[in-house]
Amino acid sequence: MELEAYTDADYAGSLTDRRSTSGYCTFLGGNLVTWRSKKQPVVARSSSEAEFRLMAQGICELLWLKIILKDLKIKLETPMKLYCDNKSAINIAHNPVQHDKTKHVEVDRHFIKEKLESRLICTPYISTEGQLADILSEGLANKEFQNFPRYGRYRPPWSPLSKRLKGWQTLWWHYAQQSVLSDVRKSLRKTSWKYLGER
Repeated sequence: MELEAYTDADYAGSLTDRRSTSGYCTFLGGNLVTWRSKKQPVVARSSSEAEFRLMAQGICELLWLKIILKDLKIKLETPMKLYCDNKSAINIAHNPVQHDKTKHVEVDRHFIKEKLESRLICTPYISTEGQLADILSEGLANKEFQNFPRYGRYRPPWSPLSKRLKGWQTLWWHYAQQSVLSDVRKSLRKTSWKYLGER
């Protein structure tokens, strides 16, 4: 079984207070398990900082899921993957040197560095086109939003499971996909972002 997360954050997306909106979604064996979209509690001074803070949240979510899996006696075969589409944030996570521009995120930096050094987590880069959490962090242009179901076809190879369990996974995947899209639509209705359809 593989456990992986996709994280994405916009930069200063809120027009009222310029805080960033971040979102992540986690997958177990290719199936959507958890997701979240939330405005960050502080203003990020760069897109890298917004993404970096979200990486720490994504790692916390993965660690929580790992504890649940351990209680269920399910062993992960590979390190957990945290996909990020911001190369600068990934570089900060891997760079042990303290930078003046990242002093204000020092706690997150040490937390992420500790998990990377223990090989519990790896942080592969993913292109923006393949970023599944994109829909949770920013308003997509109308065309991109209409094409979003293509992400629903994402499914890494199944681990060896019985046909009954595969059927259950498929049903759960479709339910979760519809639930996420429904949550996004409700959230878009509540926002005052008039420019969403104009991008």
